[in-house]
Amino acid sequence: MNSVLEAIEVKKNFSDAHRVLEVLKGVNLCVQKGESIAIAGVSGAGKSTLLHLLGALDRPTAGTIILAGHNYNDLKDKELAQIRNRRVGFIFQFHHLLAEFSALENVMIPSLINGSPREEVTKRAKLLLEEVGLGERLNHRPAKLSGGEQQRVALTRALVNDPDIVLADEPTGDLDLNTGAEMINLIWSHTVERGKSLVIVTHDPEIASKAHRIYRLHNGILCDEKA
Repeated sequence: MNSVLEAIEVKKNFSDAHRVLEVLKGVNLCVQKGESIAIAGVSGAGKSTLLHLLGALDRPTAGTIILAGHNYNDLKDKELAQIRNRRVGFIFQFHHLLAEFSALENVMIPSLINGSPREEVTKRAKLLLEEVGLGERLNHRPAKLSGGEQQRVALTRALVNDPDIVLADEPTGDLDLNTGAEMINLIWSHTVERGKSLVIVTHDPEIASKAHRIYRLHNGILCDEKA
């Protein structure tokens, strides 16, 4: 197996006028191609912070993150944004869909940003939406979609650029039990089962149990649950 993403002694501090808060105190993680990893931990432990760093949405205070051979420390902000757009797919708890655009347009946006031909992007976005059962909802705006449908749009948006890795932050946290279970099955079938890597933050032990490895973030350190 080949390493897709590696974090080495990653630290993240936040500070204000009165104190420095050490959220991550030296996180180490290696994600292999086609591997699924679950990260658990109490609220406020820094799970979302870690996911944002892994996905190049933020930079660490110290440490190294390498994605598909690209060291984030060596990249300027524009280069980092290009890597993020092309190689990382994000699924957030609250969808973050653009209200003024249709489901199809929301899915197309990441590919249009990187300059892919519109005809090609439209075809791929439609195919992905059809695969998750939204073939009849292509032109509906988010307000006309259920929570589960919105999260399916978010999944297809994460996949449209054929990323190396998908990062999911509590993707079922805003869904009911049955809809959440359907969503998890879709995430796994469209990522791990197709050879992509997946890192998922979840508080649900049943979801975590589907992953190849489970970690817990505690006191700023990532610990292997089986260690």
